[in-house]
Amino acid sequence: MGLFNHLFGSKKSLAKELDMDAKKRMALWKDHVDNYAYRKDLAYSFNFGWVDRAIMDWASSMSKLDQIEALISKDLITVEKEESTDAEIIADLNHFASKEGVEESEELQRMIVYEADKEKSMRELFEKIPGLLKAELNAIRIIRQKPANVRDLLLGLFKTVCFNERAMMAVFERDNFGSKVKYEKLSAIARAIILEEDLKAEVESDKSKFVKIVESEESKFISKMVKGTERPESNSQHRKLAEQIYDKLVDLVHSQGWSSDPLNNIKALERLIANDNVMIQAIKRCRPKYTDEKVRWVMMAFRKAFDLAHFEDMESHLS
Repeated sequence: MGLFNHLFGSKKSLAKELDMDAKKRMALWKDHVDNYAYRKDLAYSFNFGWVDRAIMDWASSMSKLDQIEALISKDLITVEKEESTDAEIIADLNHFASKEGVEESEELQRMIVYEADKEKSMRELFEKIPGLLKAELNAIRIIRQKPANVRDLLLGLFKTVCFNERAMMAVFERDNFGSKVKYEKLSAIARAIILEEDLKAEVESDKSKFVKIVESEESKFISKMVKGTERPESNSQHRKLAEQIYDKLVDLVHSQGWSSDPLNNIKALERLIANDNVMIQAIKRCRPKYTDEKVRWVMMAFRKAFDLAHFEDMESHLS
């Protein structure tokens, strides 16, 4: 029995003890996240332009299918042949490969990235992953038999791995998040789910780690502005200014090339925030009378507040 069979399987599976310690569970999950890029590259060989060539070069395709299967560890999930009929397997694959199936995963991704209740959405995502992996593994078993509909099955496998699973796995990849706080928050939720633990409140959050190092005018201003941006419902002048700056930056993302993938828009926003010239111009458009020194203070405070995820409620502007 694999880890996911234990965590998300039947009541009978849930009742069984799993002889797998925390270190092995987390290593298994990390390997799965890390090897997704390889599975995606292999499955890409069955895309619309190459699928007919893949059928003609069957030996090479069989090798790629073997590699995809091997990269889904049996310690993570196992599939019993009697679990589903071929008709049910094909129906499952077609759902995950469909536009509606992909959009379901993309919506979960959006909710995890943007919404406040990340734990609920993350659990929903984890509950979908075993079904998707089983669909892939079962489809590979049928494809090996080279049935009459093998072309459709290969295309379904390609779309499931490269589109649907991509939306799922994106929330676990560090490179998709410039904000260390947000990535660590999502990682903590994933860890709690995998280890069957309650999500404990952080003893010392990153917000509490922001210390006033020197009681100078600069440090006081930055500290006050960071604190003033913390609550979305706040009517403080600092929150209003930060929201104005944020909207200016979102407008720039729009003008430079809007993406249908929210994560790409977030990355674009983070690049703008890291650019001093862009930030200075955005702040001066909002507060033209501020001195260069005060503009610099605002820039530093805004970046700190962004790193502390004070503007999570505004990220829906990027979807």
